[in-house]
Amino acid sequence: MNIIDSSGWLEYFSDGPNASLFSRPLQETADILVPTITIYEVF
Repeated sequence: MNIIDSSGWLEYFSDGPNASLFSRPLQETADILVPTITIYEVF
């Protein structure tokens, strides 16, 4: 199980220097847990 916080999503979406670290966990959709507060922070 992977919990991705807002900094991980923002890094991935903005294609920042560490985006590659988040790409693999984000592509494993069955194992992602996203807290509701994280969705609000990124939105």
